[in-house]
Amino acid sequence: MKYLPVRTDQGGKVLLEKEEDVDNREETLLNEVLRDRDVPCPVCRYNLRGLTASACPECGANLKAWVKPDSLRLGLWIVALVGLSGGFGFQATLVIWVAYLIVTEGESLSSYMPELNVAFFSSPAMGIGILLLITLRAHVAKLKLWGRIWIAICAWLVSAIAALVFFSMVS
Repeated sequence: MKYLPVRTDQGGKVLLEKEEDVDNREETLLNEVLRDRDVPCPVCRYNLRGLTASACPECGANLKAWVKPDSLRLGLWIVALVGLSGGFGFQATLVIWVAYLIVTEGESLSSYMPELNVAFFSSPAMGIGILLLITLRAHVAKLKLWGRIWIAICAWLVSAIAALVFFSMVS
C-alpha cells in the first residue's frame, strides 16, 4: 500500500494518506465540479457535464481536477522574446554570411570588422536578454501591464538599434 504526503498539521508534521483515498477524493471533486457545468474534454471537446467517472466517456482520456489561471499573461513576454530572438538571429546570420564570404570569396576579415563588431557586441547582449526572459518568465508575468510593455519595447529597441547601426555602416 502506498502513502502520499498530502498536508501538514498545525505543528508542521507531514500527514500521509493512502493513495487510493487521495484518488477517490480527487475523483469526487472532479465529479462535483462537472455535475452542473458545461466543460469540454481537453482532448476531444466532448461535454463532460454530469460525469461520474474520472475518464472522458468519449475518448477515454484520464481527467484530473486542477486549478489553472484564466490567463498566463504571456502575450507581451512572447512579444519581447520574439523581438530579441529576431535581432539575435539577424546578427548570427550576419556573422555566418561574413564567414561564408571569407571562406569562399577570399575576402579579408578586416574589411568586415565594423559590421562584425556590432554583431559581436549585440549578439551576447541579446542572448543574455533571451536567457533572462526565459529564466524570469514567472517574474515578468507578475509585473503590472506597463512593466511588461516596457520590457517588450526595450527588447525590440535593442534589436532595431543593432540592425540600424549595421545598415548605417553598410550604406
